[in-house]
Amino acid sequence: MKGINCNIIRDLLPSYVDNVCSEDSRYLVEEHINSCAQCRTQLELLKSTELTDEQGEQTRVLYFKKIKRYYEKGIICLVFLTLALIGGFLFMVNHYGMARSSVFYIIFAMLLIAAYVLMPDSPVLNQHPKQSGVFVFVSILASAFVLSYYHYAIYYYAQNTPADMTENGPFGVPLNEVGPYLQRRLVLMAVLQLGIFILSNIRLLQGYQIHKSIYGFTLTGFWLTAGYICILHNMTTVEELYPYLTRMTVGLIAEGIVGSLISCSLAKKVLK
Repeated sequence: MKGINCNIIRDLLPSYVDNVCSEDSRYLVEEHINSCAQCRTQLELLKSTELTDEQGEQTRVLYFKKIKRYYEKGIICLVFLTLALIGGFLFMVNHYGMARSSVFYIIFAMLLIAAYVLMPDSPVLNQHPKQSGVFVFVSILASAFVLSYYHYAIYYYAQNTPADMTENGPFGVPLNEVGPYLQRRLVLMAVLQLGIFILSNIRLLQGYQIHKSIYGFTLTGFWLTAGYICILHNMTTVEELYPYLTRMTVGLIAEGIVGSLISCSLAKKVLK
């Protein structure tokens, strides 16, 4: 079955044979062995081997210890990644002018790889694929909002002379408040992307079937908002701002796509 490797199924087989696993685990095992000859052979071997009560109890204890380690690792990694994302965000926003722009893309790539590699795959998955789609949709919608909102402000300034903007700027906001107004909304979108990232991982730890592509969507959106805030703090003219904004948008989206593919491939090898 897609998303479940043989090692996980073989860990579940003893509990399946002893009839102590959940209905969801039983469904996953039966679904997998229908298409996997090796695991089917392993199952037959287990069935033909009579286990003593002591051996069966030991198998169950080892299985529950494995589940406990999975939760402990998942929680630790999620806390670490959340703190790293917040720390990276604050560092770049406050020190972007002093740091090279390449540092921005390097931090993004490192955090993207870390998210794919560190977060463990659940040994038992419930069948709730719709939640994954909802998370992806909301993340894409938030990124699209940031893109359109920020670009509209730049377009407004490019199309109007200072004489045309005597009091109010884009969105009907007073000119001296446009910067803080944009920043508040960018921070809100960053918090939303981070929230989706955390929630999707919590649901994954709970056993829900969340595709790891959500990491690429949420972290790209999160880092886009961080980049836009950096630009807002450091650019002085519209002529300088618009091309730099375009390069950053294209660069981060491209890096997010390529980085997600590489990170996903790397994660499969590391977690195998």
